[in-house]
Amino acid sequence: MGFALNERQQRTLAALCETFNPRLEPAAGDVPAYFENSVSDRPVVARIVTLVRKLDESERSQTLKLLDQLGVPGRGWRMGGPIRSFESLSLDQRTGVVKKLLRSRDQKTKAIIRSIQRLSLQGSYVSNGANETTFDSQQEKLFKAIGYVDRNPQVPVVDHLSPAKLNPGQRQLACDYLVVGSGAAGAVMAAELAETGKRVLLVDSGDIVSRLELGQSETLANSRLESYGTFDCGSNAVLVTAAKTFGGGPVVNWGTCLDPPTSLLERWAADFGFHDAVSPDFQHSLFTVRRRLQVSDATSRLNRQNELLQTGLLRLGWKVRVLERNAVDCHSCDRCEFGCASGARQDTRETYLMDAQRLGVHLLPRCRIERLQFDGDRAIKALASMKNDADSDIELEISFREIVLCAGAIHTPAILLRSGILAPHLGKNLHCHPAAIVPAFHSLPVRGWEGAVQTIASDEWSAMDGAGHGIWLEAAPVHPGFAAMVLPWADAQHHKRLMQRIDRLSHTLVICRDRPSGRVGLDAQGRPKVFYSLDSRDDLNLQDGIVAALRVQQAAGAENAFLPTWDAVEFDLRLSENAPPQDLHDQVSRLRLTGRLKLFSAHQFSTCRLASSPNLGVVDCNARLYGKRNVFITDASSLPTATGVNPMLTITTWSHFLAQKIKAVTCA
Repeated sequence: MGFALNERQQRTLAALCETFNPRLEPAAGDVPAYFENSVSDRPVVARIVTLVRKLDESERSQTLKLLDQLGVPGRGWRMGGPIRSFESLSLDQRTGVVKKLLRSRDQKTKAIIRSIQRLSLQGSYVSNGANETTFDSQQEKLFKAIGYVDRNPQVPVVDHLSPAKLNPGQRQLACDYLVVGSGAAGAVMAAELAETGKRVLLVDSGDIVSRLELGQSETLANSRLESYGTFDCGSNAVLVTAAKTFGGGPVVNWGTCLDPPTSLLERWAADFGFHDAVSPDFQHSLFTVRRRLQVSDATSRLNRQNELLQTGLLRLGWKVRVLERNAVDCHSCDRCEFGCASGARQDTRETYLMDAQRLGVHLLPRCRIERLQFDGDRAIKALASMKNDADSDIELEISFREIVLCAGAIHTPAILLRSGILAPHLGKNLHCHPAAIVPAFHSLPVRGWEGAVQTIASDEWSAMDGAGHGIWLEAAPVHPGFAAMVLPWADAQHHKRLMQRIDRLSHTLVICRDRPSGRVGLDAQGRPKVFYSLDSRDDLNLQDGIVAALRVQQAAGAENAFLPTWDAVEFDLRLSENAPPQDLHDQVSRLRLTGRLKLFSAHQFSTCRLASSPNLGVVDCNARLYGKRNVFITDASSLPTATGVNPMLTITTWSHFLAQKIKAVTCA
């Protein structure tokens, strides 16, 4: 692509990034390493340029227009003197301009500045890892000051997954079953279909990464995430992220395993006609999957952060749940979400992908399905683009008898939309599990990056409307780059002083089971584009959840906490014998947080939902696409609604159960 920023736009962007994290002189009591740390020491500007390049033409134009408005003196800023360009202003003046932009009534302008802020702060602190060439002494000083160890003590086990190799010049492939997507749904589907003895090909746009890259650093882990709206121009209320690696979300998630709630399965049966959800066969699939993933609470040891969450919940008399994990012989390398190098976590790489490969399934990474070709009511061919060893695209044609789409709630509908499929619910009904993080500081060290990430939760508020919509409280990791995004920014000095104390920081995660408030479409280049607006009822549930998180942190002894907003709203949580507790609910309500919350999503659902009628969904109760004989969908896109709980176990069970249906209707 020929896109590039001109010199003035580059300088303006660099000045914006530097405003959020410049090099400053420390005062008494400050940690010098944090004040010496600057965004200019990291390749942040280059990363932002790469992300802007991936925007569609209109969003790219909006971003460049804003940079031009800031960068051209004639359209610049008057600060007690002549009109000047943004880059020529002092730090205090630039900070004042940025604060105005962050409060702008222009949603697109505000979204662009927020994106630059988020990327600048994360990029300034994200760990690179011992295996990275960019690892430097300055970063080591940052982490040493808080006791953060940027090295994985475990020795990686031997890689056991092998990608399929094409013959020289080969451009056509054939199989009986083509499975698209290798995550929680695709991995189990490939392994189950392979038991038929037929030829199975499993493709994924992600790569099979070496164990030397797993469990190492935030930088490497983030490279295995696909973010929609990382650089946002105002079309979404949430930052949507999903895995982009062979093995999918289970490789880089937090390892939490929760059964699908019985009330959820009953609602799927009642509202969508999927009566098998409450059948013994579905429970058998759940039992089978739990056994294969070795789900238990044997490694659910409490780190200090989960201990504090438990303490606060118990003092308030609220429900406490110990969370199960899919891990055995876990030695707490403190990097679950970076991928497991030791093989202790029984993710898709260790279980169903290994089973599939052993049963003869060919694994084809870096292969993106562009669209399907049809002959009447049958799909006959997939047109794909694959990266070769030279990182160049080669075009492939894959013929098949049956195809199962498991590419996720964003990419699965995109494939069908590019293929010309017309269905009333296709791409619609998107659920996102919008989530917010409430950061709180304690007087003693917490070190929220140590140990298992999530081992305690509360579902006290999981059914706030009586129909399963509500919130869960869990813990979230406190690695430096992640913490830098979560903590509020009032100005550079304020943020640095918060960052130098993150060893005392605890994150409470508020996760909401939402209503269908979004959709997936295509941009001008045919790439998936997410549109999501928070339902007003879910907005209120999240705000109540934030109050609950503040109360839990207060009960656990936190000194102060911040709301998950784009501005710095601080609460003093210290309790005094001479003063009654503050009414946190009234205080939060008066702040009118609608539109101000900093939200993200790691779970997406229902854009191709299953239902007993095409008037309600996209696929039937055998997971078959309505109107097509040999196209099936069994990933999170086919779930009728959001799960309300961490969904890995639900998705894997769902796909395992539907695999038996697919085998029955295709092998008869």
